[in-house]
Amino acid sequence: MNDANINKIIETTIENKFNDLVSSLSLNTNANPNANANANANANANRDFTNFTIIDIYKNTIQTIIDIINETMVIIDNSSSNYFTNIIMVFFKEYRMFYIGIILIILSFVIYFIDD
Repeated sequence: MNDANINKIIETTIENKFNDLVSSLSLNTNANPNANANANANANANRDFTNFTIIDIYKNTIQTIIDIINETMVIIDNSSSNYFTNIIMVFFKEYRMFYIGIILIILSFVIYFIDD
């Protein structure tokens, strides 16, 4: 197995788990949960974060993690001279700073409880 195959397996596994999670949390019964998740993510990216529900924040945080992993893998595969700058740009894209903050808060709680 090469790195491209491993990356593809990891990506499909994460997407499948995310889609299972979205379909279990979803209250409507749409026949295609993938289309529903992508439509919600795109619609939520344009809204003000103060109008989000807890479920929207949760779904968007998970989607942001998946997007960051995917884009980081693309940058790693396409090594260029602006490697560090490209990695930083992945984390500070448009709406991601809010979700990065949520992820950092959750990580700080996890580290705090592990440390004690």
